[in-house]
Amino acid sequence: MSSIVGLGQSLNVTITAEGVETEGQAAMLRKWGCDQVQGF
Repeated sequence: MSSIVGLGQSLNVTITAEGVETEGQAAMLRKWGCDQVQGF
């Protein structure tokens, strides 16, 4: 997953993770550099 975030960042696009169900998932995605998270 972190490689996908890295690819998006290198292309200078907003990274949105969909289907985030827990606060732990959201925290991990933010740590990896996701710009936005969207819940279930």
